Amino acid sequence: MNKRQRTEAEEDYVNTRSQIQKLEKDSAAKDVRIVELENKSKFPEQRNSNNFSGGQSFLDTGPTPTLLYKALERVNTTSSNFTKLLMLALSNDGVPCSTVAKTLKPSVLFERDAHTKFVYQALVCKVLFADFESECFNIEDNALGILDPEQSREDNFQRYKDIVDLQNPEELVYEDATNNEFRRFCIKKREDLITAISHTEARGARNLGALLFGQVFAADGMRRRLASSNEPEFKMTSSFVRFALSVFIVHKLAFSLHPNARIFRVQDGKMFDSQYMEPVVPHADAILLILHWIVER
Repeated sequence: MNKRQRTEAEEDYVNTRSQIQKLEKDSAAKDVRIVELENKSKFPEQRNSNNFSGGQSFLDTGPTPTLLYKALERVNTTSSNFTKLLMLALSNDGVPCSTVAKTLKPSVLFERDAHTKFVYQALVCKVLFADFESECFNIEDNALGILDPEQSREDNFQRYKDIVDLQNPEELVYEDATNNEFRRFCIKKREDLITAISHTEARGARNLGALLFGQVFAADGMRRRLASSNEPEFKMTSSFVRFALSVFIVHKLAFSLHPNARIFRVQDGKMFDSQYMEPVVPHADAILLILHWIVER
């Protein structure tokens, strides 16, 4: 290679390096811009979901899958709290909860007796989410009139916003409260829950309604005059009402979305597929699965 050829080769090398450096700078700038745009697009969602403690920022102008997932997290917490009180009440009345749970799920191997709690948690969730696909939970008095679908979605989301931050949902369930759909929902689910537990053959429990709720929560609502004087019964009732409210909130959100959110239900014995399923109750046998916001094509 002569001197002239070496010079041309060196110039080509310099030019090539210069072009590479320019491309690298352009690529880095694009990467930075992409990150900025991604952060900007995520900001409203993150801003609206920070510090979630059962309530929700009203910076959201409409229902979103994020709100739905947050509402489901709330169900998991409230159902767990209620299940603990339920099992305690049954155990105190002589019901061998662990034995009953193992009888209900003979195919499940429990590493510890404490894990049988998830059987009861799955049971109460199954009861509360029954008839979820009906806009009124198949409660006749809660049935809506003929509405425009868009107006119905807006009304459901407004109702969600009205109740999501309630500090004392018991006020809606007292017998002297104004008649409302949530109280009717609680009364119906109370009856269904008592029936479902009685079918577990929980020997030792006789009057389940009195055992769980005493005189505080009767057939037509909570007794305000008895609430303050019956702390254990009020604690159980209050826990149930908060659990019911969390499910009611999920329902309102589900019917605010377009199309409506649905529940994937899986029969006992079916294989769990993490690609399509996420259990509402962690580690429990797959009875009720998380709602997914499904976009129909």
